[in-house]
Amino acid sequence: MNAVRIGDWTLTALDDGGFRLDGGAMYGIVPRALWQRFSAPDALNRIAMRARPLLARGPAGTVLIEAGLGDAGDDVFTERFAVDRPRGLVEALAAEGVAPDAVDHVVLSHIHWDHAGGLVSRRGDALVPTFPNAQHHVQRRTWEAAFDRDGPRAASYHPERLEPIANADRLTLVDGDCTVLPGIEMRLAGGHCEAHAVVLVRSAGETAAFLGDLVPLASHMRPLWVMGYDMWPMQTIADRRALLEEAERERWVLALYHDPEHAFGRVGRDKRGEFAFVPEG
Repeated sequence: MNAVRIGDWTLTALDDGGFRLDGGAMYGIVPRALWQRFSAPDALNRIAMRARPLLARGPAGTVLIEAGLGDAGDDVFTERFAVDRPRGLVEALAAEGVAPDAVDHVVLSHIHWDHAGGLVSRRGDALVPTFPNAQHHVQRRTWEAAFDRDGPRAASYHPERLEPIANADRLTLVDGDCTVLPGIEMRLAGGHCEAHAVVLVRSAGETAAFLGDLVPLASHMRPLWVMGYDMWPMQTIADRRALLEEAERERWVLALYHDPEHAFGRVGRDKRGEFAFVPEG
């Protein structure tokens, strides 16, 4: 299933292509003997990932949550991460009848390269905003971290693909938990990076949670299965557990960004009583 209804909102999971990351980095201290049952590694120990931006259409307009991989990679980058984009984000939007200039808002959980690469597109030698009429909503602390070239995760950001948004006066920086638009909220969650946020879509008593990198893959529903990429793993564990408990209690729809098989689901429990991802539809 690639679309769900949340009250007055229609949510559609888009596909900006696949790539691969090191399995050990994606699962941290979890032994390979356990995680490889869910994510089969290739000869270079890389596992399959997707980039699934979320298109939300509702009373507040046309909203894109996350911006995908984009066209940032050169041949070395493409080979290193096994990037496979048979069609890009713009083409995925076109298939839903949405042109880039019809996107009203872009909301970002954070701005690592695999989440924000599609914010800009190449036009000759220049990088220009892909969504020229959209206001882009980003947590202030994660924006500042992207431009700290001495920061511990500097390689995770491509600041040259962020500057055109600010230069075009299409940037709104927010601080902490907030309502971005009527029906769209950002909530700080997880120790992945500075001010990582989940995005909540609420309408008519229903809620969908776009989890970003708080729960990147369905297998990360286990609170203790934390990525090696997470800067504050204990915060990830606490925030993941709290959010999943709330999502289970209130029957939220969950939207995954990186899972190669599942886009939407809900919180379930496995035979041992631990959190499990139950695909929707």
